[in-house]
Amino acid sequence: MNRKLTIIAIFATSVLAPSCSEDAAGPCDLWVAFAVVSGRVTDSGSGAPIVNTEIDVMVAEGSQCDGSEQWIETRRVTTDNAGQFSLKLGLGNQNGVRCVGAQETNSGRITRDTVEFVGGCNDTRPPGRVNLDISI
Repeated sequence: MNRKLTIIAIFATSVLAPSCSEDAAGPCDLWVAFAVVSGRVTDSGSGAPIVNTEIDVMVAEGSQCDGSEQWIETRRVTTDNAGQFSLKLGLGNQNGVRCVGAQETNSGRITRDTVEFVGGCNDTRPPGRVNLDISI
């Protein structure tokens, strides 16, 4: 092998070879737990869908849904032409049951429930799902 090819081969091996240090992330260290929150927003009098309204979908620090939640993440979505919304939430590499809430931003009306965030190296289950309908 000529000198130029040898240098390229050494460089490629050093860049592409995995690190053996203790600080290197392994394949099971980098995962995200997911849950899907969906729902429908309707008018309380007529039952008609509320379209194009903004919904804040929130994740609490714990699993208690008692009105004293500490929300740690909020994502905003907009309802579609049927008044429906859906959002897949990632929770980093933490799994387990959490309280989630959906709040219609104009009225402040909120509904909450628990859902399991599913993930992990050997966890092949689909994300937990919860439906949070709002009537305003």
